[in-house]
Amino acid sequence: MSIKHAIMSCLYKKPFSGYDLSKMFDGTGNFYWAATHTQIYRTLSELDSNGMIKSQTIEQEQSPNKKIYFLTKEGQTELFKWLNTEMEVEPIRDKFQLQFSFQYYLSDQEIINNMETRIKKLEDRLSSLRSSGYYKDLKNVSSEKERLLKYLSLEYGVGIYEYELQWLKKGLSRFKELVENSAPKEVEKPIF
Repeated sequence: MSIKHAIMSCLYKKPFSGYDLSKMFDGTGNFYWAATHTQIYRTLSELDSNGMIKSQTIEQEQSPNKKIYFLTKEGQTELFKWLNTEMEVEPIRDKFQLQFSFQYYLSDQEIINNMETRIKKLEDRLSSLRSSGYYKDLKNVSSEKERLLKYLSLEYGVGIYEYELQWLKKGLSRFKELVENSAPKEVEKPIF
């Protein structure tokens, strides 16, 4: 997936400003794609140059003028072409997993600390998602089909975090057991 297709998908339903798009990509329900403010505006400019979107400036009295972007017919054609393109199963690229696979260079306590820190971050992330109403976007849908597909997408993201959390807790338990079993045992001294 590219950021241009993500933006075009958002603009298909209704026009948005660059600021609104930035907020959407920072939203709690966005598990599968992230974009910076700079990337969004650079992509909007590229899409505009290629005729995929157009913009309109809205004059505002109390605030600075706002530029709203909308999808053109050419953009809709490109979007639907992309939506109907079969996606390959991509290799996993996970910075934490890469780092984790080389943790054996560290001391046992450092490994335990790193695992406990990651567990805490995952628990915090899941707690934040659940308390912030990450299902709130489901209220603003136009059909049951849209509601179901958005729900399934949200559940995928939460499921990934939950799986990693369970996997890490189980791994931490096994690692602590390994450390405990490999620690040198004190030899009992005979009593005379």
